[in-house]
Amino acid sequence: MTTINFLNEWALLLIGLGLTLGCLYRLSSVGGMILLAMYTLSHPSFVGASYMMPFEGSYLWIDKNLVEFAALGLMCVFPTSQIIGFDRVLGRVCPILHKLKFI
Repeated sequence: MTTINFLNEWALLLIGLGLTLGCLYRLSSVGGMILLAMYTLSHPSFVGASYMMPFEGSYLWIDKNLVEFAALGLMCVFPTSQIIGFDRVLGRVCPILHKLKFI
């Protein structure tokens, strides 16, 4: 359990920094989607399943993790970090990252 908590904290930190700074934006978006999928699978938002964890509102099938998952999917499709962000600089300095579609 200690290892999982450690990995979760570092994943949240690195994904958040990547999205905030625009550094390896597409890779950070996919990592965030994987993390949110694991959160959703561990605690699905089923009606009447309040024994698992307390809900923040009245959800039928959609919770905040699925909304954030869809938002990260849109961010992955429309890479705005090429306009402003460190990916713009990284694409010029290291063109191999641009060819691999990481940025």
